[in-house]
Amino acid sequence: MQILNQRTILLCSVFLLCAPPTIPVAAQTLARPGWAGSGLTQETWWQNAVFYRVQPKNFQDSDGDGTGDLRGIAQRLDYLQSLGVDAIVLESPFDDAGFDDLLSEATSRHVRIIVELAPHHEGGAQQALAEARSWLTRGAAGLYAKSSLFASPAGTADPLQPLRQLVNSFPGDRILLTDNDPAAATARRGQRGASHELVDFNLGKGAATLENYRGELAAVQASPDMPLVLQLDGQTPPEASLAKIAATMLLASHGPASLHDGQEIGIERASTMQWTPGNITLPKPTEPVAEAPKPTPTPQREDVYTAFVPYVPPPTKPKPRPIDPRTGEPSADPNSLMGFTSGKLPAEASVPGHESLNVAIEDLNPDSLLNFYRRLSQLHHGSPALQTGSLSVLDHNADNALVWVRQAPGVRETGTVIIACNLSAKTTTLSLQNDIERLHLRPGGLRMLLVSDKANMRFQTTQQLTLAPWSVFIGELHSY
Repeated sequence: MQILNQRTILLCSVFLLCAPPTIPVAAQTLARPGWAGSGLTQETWWQNAVFYRVQPKNFQDSDGDGTGDLRGIAQRLDYLQSLGVDAIVLESPFDDAGFDDLLSEATSRHVRIIVELAPHHEGGAQQALAEARSWLTRGAAGLYAKSSLFASPAGTADPLQPLRQLVNSFPGDRILLTDNDPAAATARRGQRGASHELVDFNLGKGAATLENYRGELAAVQASPDMPLVLQLDGQTPPEASLAKIAATMLLASHGPASLHDGQEIGIERASTMQWTPGNITLPKPTEPVAEAPKPTPTPQREDVYTAFVPYVPPPTKPKPRPIDPRTGEPSADPNSLMGFTSGKLPAEASVPGHESLNVAIEDLNPDSLLNFYRRLSQLHHGSPALQTGSLSVLDHNADNALVWVRQAPGVRETGTVIIACNLSAKTTTLSLQNDIERLHLRPGGLRMLLVSDKANMRFQTTQQLTLAPWSVFIGELHSY
């Protein structure tokens, strides 16, 4: 028995020494030397990534000169992680001072850096290629380039081909983001040596109507193999309820998605990021100096009149601070937190509604647009149906509702997610029975995953799904 045990131990030891290392499915692939992950994962990092497009001059000022910079972005990486951001796209133009610091800090948090190539009016395509090689050599995980950047006067069938070859020559899963033709990019994916090219696809190009939204989702449904990066086009909807519907379309559809800086708090593109109501980092308060003890007053005789002493009302009590829902404790004064700059705020830095449309205020409100984006991003990354499932758009125009179904691959009922948005000012009740049968699913209850209105937090089924006005319901199907 002892000999058998020794032999068993020896065989197990040999097996453990010879067995290949276990690689977690969620590990990220190499994009630069020293990156966490082995490059042997089943899916590449960008397939369900959340990209965050930043105009550095408007995001965060690190040195008090009133202009945002790359070191300022590095100061806000924890915030971007709370949004589930996988890659930051640095929009041109920007000063590259601090790029290496930003890259180092981002890499330690598994956040990649994508760089937009600046337009070159004199050097043309050759100068752009030289700049692209420089960024990739410095460690950028990819590039963003507009197709017009490489167009020649004579016109070429594929002006971005030299850039694709360059990106593909670098190790790791480097990517190329473009505004090119999605169909052409799809055709190139099957070619030998093809690079990872992703193409912008704008949602919300027209009016915020049910017909437009449904048409755009149908276009996404019809292009399951196209390497699209969904992003919202045009102005951010001014109403938070409509902005949440647009966010749901963005993050509960196919593939990767892209946000612009400030979109998650409801401010317009190219606006200065609003961190606090005042958006200025105030100097730290100095320690109070201890006062000398006051002399004890001489007692006055009751039969002698003294000097008149006017009445001074007691000091007013400060208003109670709102409670932080994460800690249950009174929150800090929002204006005591770090703002955009510690210097003078530029005149154009203020945006309409900045008193409420800022990170500090929305962070404390569990029903804010910011926290809705955070929970959506968690679903986007964590639900197999939202990651790789098929997309089926249902026809409920008569109910003023936008409804689609995401089915995880190889699974019929388990994990199927139903997304419903009410695009009207009235409560509506839907029956999805016929839709479920057409998709070869069984009816059942819907376990709530996310709602934009507390009125939707009720027992919901495929037979009776009730939606509050201008609201979102996301639920997981549990068949009877």
